[in-house]
Amino acid sequence: HHIKMCHFENLSNICTDNSEQINLCSLIEDVHDVIDRLNDELKKIIILIYYKGYTSRESALILNKPQSYVEYRLRVAKNEIRKHLFNND
Repeated sequence: HHIKMCHFENLSNICTDNSEQINLCSLIEDVHDVIDRLNDELKKIIILIYYKGYTSRESALILNKPQSYVEYRLRVAKNEIRKHLFNND
């Protein structure tokens, strides 16, 4: 389940020059690539909370898991993303 890239039509309003635009786009692509490589459970939690906007409580109900479990797995997912982005693993 590949995550679709967000399209930033007004990216030029956010960045001051083309190199910053390229760096931001590259970072967004890197984040999506790392999320795609997460196991299905972690990916579902990230998608529910950050892409769909559900709270951890709502996500727990959707996944039929305790809220504390979803919050723990969210921390695991974010740590995996950080590790891959900043350690080049």
